[in-house]
Amino acid sequence: MSKFVKASSQASSQSKFTKQVHKVGQSKFTRRLYCRQKGRYLRPDDKDYKSAAQRNELYNLTSLECRRKWIDKKFVSKMLADKVDINTSDFFTVTYKNRTRAKTKFSWSKCKTKLRRNFFTNRTLTRLMQK
Repeated sequence: MSKFVKASSQASSQSKFTKQVHKVGQSKFTRRLYCRQKGRYLRPDDKDYKSAAQRNELYNLTSLECRRKWIDKKFVSKMLADKVDINTSDFFTVTYKNRTRAKTKFSWSKCKTKLRRNFFTNRTLTRLMQK
């Protein structure tokens, strides 16, 4: 088997794995995987039981929240560099200051519903402004 075929089959199986993780829920999936590895069902009061964070560390996974933060930050940087075919002014405006220790300032419209609190713009830019 050639290296390319081996790598592409590995990538496709890994993407299937990733889809399974997202479909079932990472915490539930790692709990099932860990129980299967131990060969029995583990309850939270068992001595071998591991928390979701410990299981993520065991399987070298980052939390979904961490991945979402990283992807959001990366997407904002792509939007600022005009590498995405989206009009950024629909989402936010940027004020650059070229003075010493001046920060880049983002401004966006305030959300009017509870549902919009978790929208990409509000979620990401609030976090960026806090740093």
